[in-house]
Amino acid sequence: MSEVQTKKILCIVQLPPPIHGASVMNSLVINSEVIKKHFSIDVIDLKFAKSLKDLRKFSLLKLLKAYSL
Repeated sequence: MSEVQTKKILCIVQLPPPIHGASVMNSLVINSEVIKKHFSIDVIDLKFAKSLKDLRKFSLLKLLKAYSL
């Protein structure tokens, strides 16, 4: 008997914190039971900012994190 293969999804998204509209919606999709039921999900979390103030600021650390991904 062969095993049924689950389709895979790679999500490259920003997750909270910081909490804002896009990160919250990404979190809802990633944690959705309906999606988990039908797909195998791998997540790469784009964590470049720790707070809302950091979102619009340039830093070398953010650049290095992006390059490492």
